[in-house]
Amino acid sequence: MTILSPRPKLNFKVVSQSEQYALQQSFGQTIQIALHQSLRIRKGQIAAITVPTWAPLLAVNLGGTSSWRASRGRASATTSRRRPRS
Repeated sequence: MTILSPRPKLNFKVVSQSEQYALQQSFGQTIQIALHQSLRIRKGQIAAITVPTWAPLLAVNLGGTSSWRASRGRASATTSRRRPRS
């Protein structure tokens, strides 16, 4: 889990993070995890699920109060190179 503080232009600042958990054995199940240490969240901050890669955890038909956003750091973004014309 990551607690984010909103910044201008859809940017966010990481305020705090929990430790990592191995969840591969739980795919396809509904589980609850108790954090070893609580994360403080203040009004206006966002609690986000963070994963190192894609994870099958999105649900459908949640209504208008739920949303999700995918992002990655600039260092992990790949750029395509065009082949030179011959």
